[in-house]
Amino acid sequence: MNRWIVFVYYILCLWSCRTWQEKDLYIQEIFINDKDDPYLILKNQGHSYIDEQGIDLIVHWDENQVITFDLDSIDPHFRQGGDSSIIPLPFISGNLAHHVSAQVDSKNKLIESDEDHNIYSRTILGPKLLSGKNEFRYPTINKSFDLKSYRELINKSPIASVASWDNGSRSVALKYWPIAWKDQLLNRIQKIYTQDSIIYPDTLTDGFTHDQAFDIYLSYLAHSFYIEAEHLVPWSVRDFEASDLKGLWDSHQYFQFDSIHKNYQYNYIHGGAVRVYHPVSSYLFARSIQSNNKSSNAQEAITSILNWSRAYLHHTERSGQIYFQSIPQTWYPFKGNVHAVYSCWATGGLLMDYCRAFNLPMNKSSIELYNGIHTQLIFPSLQWHITHADDLYDPMFYPADHEISIQSIMMNTTAYNAFISHRSFCLGDTCHSIGTQHTYDRRKAFLLKAAELQSPFLLLKYDEGSAVYQAYWRGDEFNNLLKPLLDTKEQEDLTRLLIQNKANHAMIRNLYQRYLECKNNRR
Repeated sequence: MNRWIVFVYYILCLWSCRTWQEKDLYIQEIFINDKDDPYLILKNQGHSYIDEQGIDLIVHWDENQVITFDLDSIDPHFRQGGDSSIIPLPFISGNLAHHVSAQVDSKNKLIESDEDHNIYSRTILGPKLLSGKNEFRYPTINKSFDLKSYRELINKSPIASVASWDNGSRSVALKYWPIAWKDQLLNRIQKIYTQDSIIYPDTLTDGFTHDQAFDIYLSYLAHSFYIEAEHLVPWSVRDFEASDLKGLWDSHQYFQFDSIHKNYQYNYIHGGAVRVYHPVSSYLFARSIQSNNKSSNAQEAITSILNWSRAYLHHTERSGQIYFQSIPQTWYPFKGNVHAVYSCWATGGLLMDYCRAFNLPMNKSSIELYNGIHTQLIFPSLQWHITHADDLYDPMFYPADHEISIQSIMMNTTAYNAFISHRSFCLGDTCHSIGTQHTYDRRKAFLLKAAELQSPFLLLKYDEGSAVYQAYWRGDEFNNLLKPLLDTKEQEDLTRLLIQNKANHAMIRNLYQRYLECKNNRR
C-alpha cells in the first residue's frame, strides 16, 4: 500500500512539475538613475530557464531613436527563472521628459505562458525634473512637402467625399470646402514636414471656438493625408469602403456644436471620453507596438492594439462623472500611474484615436445594457463587433494558462445582427427590457464560449466552491434577470466540458494573479 502511495505521489509531482515548465519575459521598468543614465529591467517571470536564441528587444526613445538588442549578447541573468537583467540604454536623458516604448520578442522566438505582456510604454523623467510636458514630434522623413500632389490628393475620394466639417449650421464635405479652408488644410500638412513640436496642454477648456475646434480637426485630417501620401502604412484608404471610414473624418465624431452657447464641445457619445487634440502621440504609440514597426495588413494592426488593451488597460471608474481623459497620458503615463481608462466610452475614444493615426476603419455605436447606455466597437472591414468595449477586460478570456485569442470576445456581422435583434424573454406579463435582454444574451454567449475554451477564470470560479460557481453561471449578479443564464442541465454539461482536461489549478491561479499584477503595475 505504501509503495502505491509513493508511486502515485511521484506521478503527481512529475505531472505538476511538467505543467509548471513555463517561460515568461516581461519588461519590468525603464528608468533614469541619479547620474542621468537610462536603464531597462528585463525579467523572466517564469520558472524555467530560457535557452532560446535570437530573441530581440526593441526600444523606442522619443520619436527618432530606435535601437534593437540581440538578447544573446547581453547579461544572461534574465534567462534564469525569476531572475532579471539590468540593461544600460545608449540614450542621453538630458533632464527631459521622454516618451519610451519597448517590445521584447517581437519575432515570437520564445513560447511564453503570457504572450500579451511583452510591451512597455511610459513617460520617464530625468532625476532633476519634477514634471514634464507632453511634447511630441513626427519621426524624421527625408522628403519635402509637395504642394501640387497634395492639392490633387485632397480632391480625391474617399477622403474628399467622407471628410466633413460641421460649421454650426450644416455639415460640409471636404470636396465642397471653400478655398480658404482647403488652404488651411494644406498649411497643416506642410507643418508636419517642418518637424515642429506638438505640445499637448495639461488642461483643455469645456468649449472651443469655431477656429479652435476646426484647427484640431485639421490636425487629424492633415495627418491622414500625410500617412496616405507618404505610404507610411502598408494599406491605403482606397482599400476600404468609403462608408467604413466615417469615424475617421466626420467632425461629429470629434465635436458637437452647442447652438445655445455657440461653441464646440467634445462629443462624449460619438467621439468617446477622450480629449482629441492631435494624432501624433497615437501615431508614435501605434508604431511602437507593431512588431518591428511593420504590421503587414490592417487586421494585424487592429489585433495588436486589442491585445495590448487586454493586457495593459486598467478599467476603473470616476463615480459616473463625464470625464474626458488625456490620450498621450494614457499611452505614456507618468511614474506611479497605470494605463487607465475611466469608462467604456474612453476605451472607444482611445482606440478610435489609434485607428485615426493609422488610417484604419473603425466605427462606434451605443448599446443599452441592464445598467444604462454603453459603447460598442465595430471594425467594419473585418466584420468584427465588440458588443461592449469593456469586453476587452472580461476575465473569462484572459490567457492565464493557454492562449485565448482576442477574437473570442467578438461577434461577426451575422452573429451580431442576430444578437441585437433577439426578442425579449417574458415570464407571465413581465418581460426583459431591451437592456436586460442584451445583457442576458451577451453574458450567456460568453459563458458558452469560455467553457468551450476551458477558461482559466471559470476554473478558478469552480475552485471557489459550488455556491459561488453556480451563482456565476446563473447570473445572480444581474438581479433583474427573469431566468438563469444556464439551467442546471446546461451547467452540468458545460462544467464537464470545462474540466475535461486535468489542469493544474494552483498554477493557473498563479498565472492569473501575475496577469493582473502586470496589468496594474504602477512602475
